[in-house]
Amino acid sequence: MPDFILSRTRIRNGRYEGVLKRNGRISRDPVIEMFFLGRPAGKLALEEAGDGWSASADLPKEILNEGVQTLLIQDATTGDTLDSLAVVTGQPLEEDLRAEVHLLRAELEMLKSSFRKYASPKRN
Repeated sequence: MPDFILSRTRIRNGRYEGVLKRNGRISRDPVIEMFFLGRPAGKLALEEAGDGWSASADLPKEILNEGVQTLLIQDATTGDTLDSLAVVTGQPLEEDLRAEVHLLRAELEMLKSSFRKYASPKRN
């Protein structure tokens, strides 16, 4: 179980914002980092707010690439992943999504047909 819980509140204008809270009786101060492609991509700025912290960071511009890019937010001390976000961009992705939807529709039709055969009353 991670030492901290990070709840994303929003992503706006290229800025990640969230609320960080302790998970249990952990007394150490948090150090939260972002990782992209296995490399550090910055730390979250933490500001005390009530019983936790307000967390924020500018998203690195490197995540704006063709395809699906994933950014991990981790506790720098333990390596626990607290949040992740995927950025999806590009023209080839649209074609992939269309093909996937087409495949899902075909599978749904096959399931409907099989269900109708199974559920229909048998004729003697």
